[in-house]
Amino acid sequence: LKERIKAKTGNIESFIDKQINKNKSKERKLLDELDKAGQADKYRLYGELLIANNYLEGHKKNISVLNYYTNENVSIPLDERYDIMGNSKLYFKKYQKAKNAISHINEQLTIIKDELDYFNLLKAQIKVCDLKDALEIQQELIDNHYMILKSKPERLQKTKITSYILPSGHTVLVGKNNIQNDMVTNKMARPSELWFHVKDIPGSHVLLQSSEEATEEEIRACANLAAYFSVARDSSSVPVNYTRAKNIKKIPGHKNCFVQIKGEKTIFIDPDIELINKLELKK
Repeated sequence: LKERIKAKTGNIESFIDKQINKNKSKERKLLDELDKAGQADKYRLYGELLIANNYLEGHKKNISVLNYYTNENVSIPLDERYDIMGNSKLYFKKYQKAKNAISHINEQLTIIKDELDYFNLLKAQIKVCDLKDALEIQQELIDNHYMILKSKPERLQKTKITSYILPSGHTVLVGKNNIQNDMVTNKMARPSELWFHVKDIPGSHVLLQSSEEATEEEIRACANLAAYFSVARDSSSVPVNYTRAKNIKKIPGHKNCFVQIKGEKTIFIDPDIELINKLELKK
């Protein structure tokens, strides 16, 4: 299946990995710039100390003055072209530039964190999806202007959500990519229905379509689906959050695939594919 996905999508997993590595490289450079900009407070201190000692002679390479915050002498490098007040102004300019840089760098780091979260989510989805789901992920990347294909992408079939029928007769919906998760959570869910998702890691949005109070058996079956269709499928005792669909909200300023929840309960599950295989797939 992985080879078919690779052939049909132009190796989408490799593309996602490149995006992750590119953003990690940007993040490292920005953190290095942030460290350098962290000297802002030192520049402000030098500016203040020079003003307090403006009676001293300037036009030299450095000057030693008392740091009245620590009661220790500090050596301040000077620009020989300027007097003490001229050097003070230079340090305050450096201070302001560094402060502005910190604000800009932090904004860029926030953007890059969102990008990394997004592509790590896609990477997790690719690992548990089938060909149809992978083609939808490819289309999402094209629509969001991340990916440009040399040839026309394969025509997508109408999005169909994977659905299971529990022994109780109730249907469970499982979203396997962002398009499907959006449909499950924001278009198909009724406010009182139970919504499931693994805690704090990428995974499927799972919805129990029932207006009745869920039984423990139904809750465990849905939690098992949420745990299996996540990056934790090979782990044990996986924490799965569940709450009413009305408690799911999109996070402002983030991509639609990220949501916040409230009023959740947590159940721990050992993902079991055999239990899933026993469920009836809804056609």
